[in-house]
Amino acid sequence: MAEKAERVAVIGAGIAGLATALNLQMRGRAVTLFDSLGIGMGCSWGSGGLINPDAHLPVAMPGMMRNVPRWLLDPLAPLAVRPADALGSLPFLARWLVASRPAAVREGVDALRALHRNTLREYRTLLGDAYPEHVHERGGMVLLPGDTPSAAELLGAEMRQRLGIICEELCRAEIEARVPGIASHARRALFFPGNAHTSDPAALCARLGERFRDQDGEFVTAQVDAIECETDRCKVRIDGQARNFDRVVVAAGARSPKLVKPLGLRIPLVAERGYHLQLVEPSIALQVPMIYREGGFALTPMRGGLRLGGTVEIADADAPPNYARAAALWGRAERLFPGLKAAEKRPWMGSRPALPDSVPAIGLLPRAARVAIVAGHGHDGMIGGPASGRLAAELVCGEAPHIDPHPYRPDRFGWSTVLRQAW
Repeated sequence: MAEKAERVAVIGAGIAGLATALNLQMRGRAVTLFDSLGIGMGCSWGSGGLINPDAHLPVAMPGMMRNVPRWLLDPLAPLAVRPADALGSLPFLARWLVASRPAAVREGVDALRALHRNTLREYRTLLGDAYPEHVHERGGMVLLPGDTPSAAELLGAEMRQRLGIICEELCRAEIEARVPGIASHARRALFFPGNAHTSDPAALCARLGERFRDQDGEFVTAQVDAIECETDRCKVRIDGQARNFDRVVVAAGARSPKLVKPLGLRIPLVAERGYHLQLVEPSIALQVPMIYREGGFALTPMRGGLRLGGTVEIADADAPPNYARAAALWGRAERLFPGLKAAEKRPWMGSRPALPDSVPAIGLLPRAARVAIVAGHGHDGMIGGPASGRLAAELVCGEAPHIDPHPYRPDRFGWSTVLRQAW
């Protein structure tokens, strides 16, 4: 008689959860995927679509301390903290500032590089023949870093050189050739030829969901309320009822801390609320994605027009959206492209799961070894999700991991560790 496949529940059907579920299926597990919104309908749906193997810098960078007062006072700043949530956010901000020290940044860079560098290969594995339809490799990405190199930019340049990341500096004429119509004040730009994007993150996730179902995966549209662990099994509770599984993977984004806290794991993950503005029938046609660092957002050509995505707002996940932040993206885009027009502007807000060092938590829970977590990608879910899902599946299945799992361990956030890093 054939041995019964181990049953694994994956909670969360964003890109990280989908990648975990598919990787578990590749390893012979029977997988049930839970999500209250549907497949890819959370932050993955609202993603800026960047799939950058060369992305390696955390959000916390040197020089952030001087910006904290401005974040608290300006609700439309590229990075803002809602006054009502300022006190509750202090522990996260303290860890964030410690993570912005050069030594900590270098550790984060190495962890992000290991996770991101082979993301295109991971997408090819997950998407199969559908890969060329959903991932646009050619074209690269343009970064506008500002007129004067900051301390963060200089550190980033040092990291690129150390990691061997290919980057070309563009003069004004080259910028105009790649980005027609851009404002005259854009005099410096960096071009990353190895970066890619998707023009429809929702369609990409939907395709992964189809592959999951085609391989006998079960999808349940429901919110998981709790996880209970016993010696030889786990219980997943939904609406007062329980379903039994051999193992559970929590990939529930900003809801992940609530699910793992009763199992003995506290992680300083916050809802880093991001906004995007979808421009329908824009008057410009970008050929490649751009990151406008001064404006704090990215511009990505999408199937439905042009997406302006970015901004960071530290706030309670259940607080009402401040769509003025999405509207502010239009003003910044107009500064970059004078005379910009669009037939329609569609705002969106989602709660990205963010950790202070920008490195996701991936691994088995120390006090509940039948449960794993893969969460905390912040801005980089579409980039790091595929390799994170593979790593989580390897750890759940007891395989040798394809990258060192130590930098992603979920129990790395104790205050003793933070104080040691600070000193």
